[in-house]
Amino acid sequence: MVNIYNDTTKETECLFAAVQDDYYIIGPPEQAAVAWEKFCSLCKSSTGLKINRNKTQILLPTGSEGKELANEGLVLKRDWIPALGTILTRNDKTAEKWLVEESRKKHDKMFELLKDKKMPAQVAYILVRMSMAPSINFWLRTSNPSRTAKLAEEFDQKLLTAMTSILDLPHLEEVARKQLVMPISKGGFGIRSASLTAKPAWISAMAQAMRANYSLLLRGVHPTGKWVKNVEKTTNALKGLKMKTHLPIDGKVFWDTFGLHPAESGLQREITEAVLGEEQEKIYKQAERNGTDYARMVGLQCKESGLWLTAMPIHTLLRMRDVSFQLAARARLGVSLATGVKSCACGVELQSTPLHLLSCRHLVATMNLRHNKVLSTLLAIAGMTLVTARKEVTIDDEGRKRTDGLFVVKGKATMIDVSIICPTAKSYVKAARKSLGAALIREKQKIDKYDKEVKKHEMDFIPFVIETTGGMGGKAKRLIDQLMDEALANNATSFVPDRVDLFIKRAVAVAVQIGNGMVAQEGIRRARGRKWKGAISEVRGKVKKKERRRGPGGGGGVE
Repeated sequence: MVNIYNDTTKETECLFAAVQDDYYIIGPPEQAAVAWEKFCSLCKSSTGLKINRNKTQILLPTGSEGKELANEGLVLKRDWIPALGTILTRNDKTAEKWLVEESRKKHDKMFELLKDKKMPAQVAYILVRMSMAPSINFWLRTSNPSRTAKLAEEFDQKLLTAMTSILDLPHLEEVARKQLVMPISKGGFGIRSASLTAKPAWISAMAQAMRANYSLLLRGVHPTGKWVKNVEKTTNALKGLKMKTHLPIDGKVFWDTFGLHPAESGLQREITEAVLGEEQEKIYKQAERNGTDYARMVGLQCKESGLWLTAMPIHTLLRMRDVSFQLAARARLGVSLATGVKSCACGVELQSTPLHLLSCRHLVATMNLRHNKVLSTLLAIAGMTLVTARKEVTIDDEGRKRTDGLFVVKGKATMIDVSIICPTAKSYVKAARKSLGAALIREKQKIDKYDKEVKKHEMDFIPFVIETTGGMGGKAKRLIDQLMDEALANNATSFVPDRVDLFIKRAVAVAVQIGNGMVAQEGIRRARGRKWKGAISEVRGKVKKKERRRGPGGGGGVE
C-alpha cells in the first residue's frame, strides 16, 4: 500500500497522509479528484480491494462546489469530517460541540458506575486515576485549548463529583481541590485535571509534529492567521515556567524552531510538571499560615506517603475497606474526618485542626491497635519471606523493657520497635517543617531507650518509625531492604508480582492508614457520644501512668 499511497499524488498538486488503513488526500478539489481516480484504479489493479464510498468523505474548502468529486458518489461536507478519533474542521464552535458530545457518550456511563456504592472505594479510585483522566488526552493534544476549554471544564467537574462520591468527601475548598489533582509524589491523588493539561498537551503535540507539518503542508512557508494566534496565546499563558525546554512565544519563531528540530518525547510531561509545580507553590504559601497544614504538606512529600494510593488490592495486605480508604483520603487532604463533628470529646475544636483525632492523647488505647496492625503486618511479611520472627521480646533482667519483635535477618538477630508518629501533633509540628523531622526525633528517642541494652546481647536494634502521613524513617526502610534480601535469598518471592521491597512498603503503608482509620473512628464515636465528659481528668491520669511505664504504645506524638 505504501507504493500506492506514493503513486497516487504523483504529478498532482496534492499531498497525502496515511495512518495504517486511513488515507487522506489534501489539495485543490480538481487535483484531489484526479488523485482520487488514480487511487481507486491502483487499488483495484494491484490489490483487488474495493473502496467503500459511503465511508469516504470530502471536506470542501470555503467557496468550492466540489463538482469534480460530486460525480464520484462521495459524501461532500462543508463543516467537518471524522479523522483518527477526532474531527477536521475550520469551525471552532463545531469542534467544541463535537468534543463535548463525544466525551459525554464515552464517559458519562462510566462516571455513574464509579459512584455505585457496590464498587469498593479503593477499586473505584484506581479506575479513575488510571483510565478516566488519560482517556481524553488525545483530544487535548489534537485540538487547541480554545476548542477544548468547555470539554475540559465539564470533564473536571464530573471528575470532582465522582471523586467526592468515591471518597465520601465534604465540600472542598479551592486548596483541597487543587491538591486532589496534584501528582501523588507532590502530595496529591494523581487525578489529572483536563483544564491544567490542555495547554501543555496541545503545545507539546504541535512542537513534536511540527517537522512533518513544516515539510509536508506548507513546504517551509510561515503559517499565518488563526494557528499563529493560538500558538502565541498558549505560549504566552505558559511563559515564565521553570523548565529546561524553551518555548518561543512568537508563532513564526515557534514554527521555525520546532520545524527544523522537533521536540523530544516527554515535553508534555515537562510542561505539565512545571504547571503543577506552580500550583504546588501556591498551596504551600497558603499552608504556611497554619503550622499543622504545613507539617502535613511537608510530610506528604515523602516518597512513601502515597504508596497506599498506588496499592493494587490483589493481596489481603493491600486491601482497604471503604471507611479506611475514605478517612485516609480526608486526612491526606487535611479536611474534617467526620462531617458534622465540630470538636473532639476532649474539647479541642476540629474545624481548624481536623487531624487532631489522629494524635489525641485520650485515644492512646486505639493507637495501640494501630501500632499492632503495623506490627502484625511486619510479622506476616516475615512469614511470607521465610524470615524467623518473634513478637515482644524482653531485653532487660527485670523484664520491664521489651521491644516489639525480634527478626533474624542475614544470620543476625535484630530487635525492632514500632512507632507511628503524628507530625501534625503539637509536640512535633515544629520539627515536621522539615521532611521526616518528626520521624527522626522519634528514631533518636527509641535508640536512646533500647540500643544500649540490645547491644549487650550482641544484637542489632532498628526503630521502625512511620509518620501518620505515610513517610518512613530511614531505619524502617533499612529493615524493609533486609526483608527483601532475605526473600530473594530464600526464593520466597511468589507472593508479589513486582518488586518485593515495594510490596512490603505498600503493605506497611496500607496498615498505617487502616490504623489511622481505627483511631479516627473511635475519636468520632466518642465525640458524638461525649463519652469523656466529666471524666477527662481520670482518663488523663491513666494515660500519664501508662506513658511513665511503657511510653504511649506506638501513639507517638500524642497531644
